[in-house]
Amino acid sequence: RAAAARDPQVKAFLWQKANAPRTKWNRLMILGGLIQNAEIEGGLPAISTLLTRIENLSDDQRNKLLKKRWTYPSPSTTDFLGMLELFREHATGDYRKETLRSSMSVWARSDPNAAGRWLAKQSPSDDRDEMIAGYAKQVVEIDPDGAAAWVARISNEEVRAAQRFAFSTLRLVVEPGGAAALAAKNGIEVHAGHGLTFGGVVPIAAIPQLAELNIGHFLIGEAIFEGLAPVVRRMRDLMDAAR
Repeated sequence: RAAAARDPQVKAFLWQKANAPRTKWNRLMILGGLIQNAEIEGGLPAISTLLTRIENLSDDQRNKLLKKRWTYPSPSTTDFLGMLELFREHATGDYRKETLRSSMSVWARSDPNAAGRWLAKQSPSDDRDEMIAGYAKQVVEIDPDGAAAWVARISNEEVRAAQRFAFSTLRLVVEPGGAAALAAKNGIEVHAGHGLTFGGVVPIAAIPQLAELNIGHFLIGEAIFEGLAPVVRRMRDLMDAAR
């Protein structure tokens, strides 16, 4: 990359080697350097132009070049829309889904309003579904109801169902009652557990949609000092009082 930046003739030579039908040179390494140089000269649009010009490049090789691009810092990392357009044009398969989700998630973390306005203008498609998944995952912490509404807009039924399940788990972190209501609305029986103690069980047990609490480790630990029956009775009293 450094050599290509210093000398246009070197750049032309490397480009010729990278596009040769049979080359002993490490083609992806050469192309990775040329892509870095292209971005320095012209930003993300220059990367897209270069990828379009490369001949005889498989989808897997193209994805590897895109992955190589994001292994070093760059000012273009903050060009969220440019990143999305680059991946939409050139990434394929599972890597395409991964990058669309992660890019939208990063944009939503930086500027959720701008990301949401842009996303709202996109037509229903598989790409939009992946971007909605990334957006909702990020904004659930600041707007759980808004994030749930976004998940409901996913057009692919299978993706929507998977994201509703994942979203319920994420929402539980920031709003236990809201997560329980969302799960119950979608026909999921609500259970809770892990880390529940005498001091923390009451607000969880008070959630009306809750069908079952799973508490084991804490009870056994307390039973060493107080006995199992008294400990279970105390926990049960707290749970019943909360209901």
